[in-house]
Amino acid sequence: MPWNCVDPIAVGAQIVTALQVMVAREIDVNNNTVITVGMFHAGSARNIIPQKAELGATIRTFGDAQRQLVRAKIERLVQNICEAAQAAYRLDYEIGTSSVYNDPELLAKIMPSLERLLGGKEFARQIPPDTGGEDFSEFARLTPSVILWLGVLPPELGKTALHSPTFTADERGIAVGVKLMSGIILDYTDGGR
Repeated sequence: MPWNCVDPIAVGAQIVTALQVMVAREIDVNNNTVITVGMFHAGSARNIIPQKAELGATIRTFGDAQRQLVRAKIERLVQNICEAAQAAYRLDYEIGTSSVYNDPELLAKIMPSLERLLGGKEFARQIPPDTGGEDFSEFARLTPSVILWLGVLPPELGKTALHSPTFTADERGIAVGVKLMSGIILDYTDGGR
């Protein structure tokens, strides 16, 4: 008799779908935003409507203004869907680390050092922004900063993700990293080259 209760699975499913529609239709595509519902737990038997459903998600954006905009939209969306279904809800929204912002001026100053130290322009390249979480961003909030990614994957490993059980760092990369950081610091404190 599902008409005698609120089905939290149905409500949760509506929220998951509505979040994706919100990103696709309410967020400017030039303001990168990713919402991933990576956890959805409910029920213990196939023929029993559970009392509750628990969803967990991660939200990735660039910039504080975008973070606050997305948060307000999510709060509105969850409240409205739950009210329409007469479902009680609790929304725990934690703002984690911000996105990393590479200071363009500082990056322009250190690129010649990177290219010289690595042996050519082809070894130092800028990559497009991504939405990976990185606590280095907290330093960049305090002072102009640039985060460098150093390729340390052993050639025989092929390709793997950084945060995966198959990731292994080639320790020879440590010396390259120390050389780069030391060289950049020396060039930068000496007025650059």
